[in-house]
Amino acid sequence: MFSLGPGAERILSSYKFLLFYLTCGLLGNIVTFLIQSSFYSHVGASGAIFGLLGFYLYLVIKQKHMLSQSNQQIIVVFLIIGLLSGLLTPGTNNTAHFVGGIAGFLLAFLAFKQKNKPQI
Repeated sequence: MFSLGPGAERILSSYKFLLFYLTCGLLGNIVTFLIQSSFYSHVGASGAIFGLLGFYLYLVIKQKHMLSQSNQQIIVVFLIIGLLSGLLTPGTNNTAHFVGGIAGFLLAFLAFKQKNKPQI
């Protein structure tokens, strides 16, 4: 999953990438804290990593010209493997995965909406 970050950072800029990554991770853990029991384990950066997958899924769906066909296929495969491994592995924080992925997709939408906004 390490290879997902540099491409997103080049697209967003270092500052926006850091903000994006931290936001996805924090949202994943905050929502887990709010909807899961107090004994539910929620540690790590999986929400942020799935946020990156959500970002790339946005590119695959809405910004196809930014990725080659093979990279689009790799992103879809990463997403499927990540979701399946989370669902099949006991103790995985799937709440953070789903929330991070959705946050990444929505933040990508906002980032590209801002980039395409006409200058006055």
